[in-house]
Amino acid sequence: MENATLVNEQSRERLLKSAQWSRYLAIISFVGLALSVIQTVVGIVVGQDGAASGIIGLVISGVITFIMASNLMNYSKLTKLSMETGDGAQLSQAFYHMKIYFTIMGVLCIIMISLLVLGILIALLVGLLQ
Repeated sequence: MENATLVNEQSRERLLKSAQWSRYLAIISFVGLALSVIQTVVGIVVGQDGAASGIIGLVISGVITFIMASNLMNYSKLTKLSMETGDGAQLSQAFYHMKIYFTIMGVLCIIMISLLVLGILIALLVGLLQ
């Protein structure tokens, strides 16, 4: 199967560019995750207050970050491979990884907005009670 049957040349260029940016963002995410782990380990070794409690937050955010970065990296690899080989199945799998990434991002945004609204309501309630 040729690339022309998958996508036109303009779309091919855009997909390859998005694959490059996805790879870049995935690498940054993996590096950030590694730095967070190092920071938590150093905090525990030094005996910093609250470092041990940071482990729970690190595990939760670490798992989410790892899953998201892995999906970005998979999207990047499969998109590039699909454009090189013309394999539509690989492109379909790449889009599946991008769907997972955006689904997680959307859920996280909904959670953050909900927490923000809840915080505002609590602040207003506390302000009214004083």
